[in-house]
Amino acid sequence: MHRVFAPLAFAILGFASSPRLAVAADSWPDLASIPSVSGRAATKDDVAAGRAAFFPEKNGKSIGTPLRIAVPQYAYHIDAESKTRRACVVIQAEEANGLKVLGCRFVADNSILAGLLNEFELLGTKRPTSPPNKSLERTRGR
Repeated sequence: MHRVFAPLAFAILGFASSPRLAVAADSWPDLASIPSVSGRAATKDDVAAGRAAFFPEKNGKSIGTPLRIAVPQYAYHIDAESKTRRACVVIQAEEANGLKVLGCRFVADNSILAGLLNEFELLGTKRPTSPPNKSLERTRGR
């Protein structure tokens, strides 16, 4: 599941070639083992290598600016429709055309998603004590 945000076109490339990470779905991964982009805008090469989920561009040139949040970090992505929480690691954080967008890699299946910042519950860089398989619980009051 990958999203494209209008009016901004994100080049979402290379998911099939993203590296497979050896992470047990019942434990949070070590952040050092997760490829990510921090402190700079992602490139098309970062997306192809699985270090980023999207490449915000206009006329073939990057228009992303890194957000000032810790990357990588633990998080939950909260699906807007089902309210389901999925454990993930934030691998990218950028703003483009006024949109604050995060890229994440899901712990359970290693898939990558790009979503708006408000779709995430950021947990920080300290490994959470509860197992990520609890992440499939629906959130209350959201």
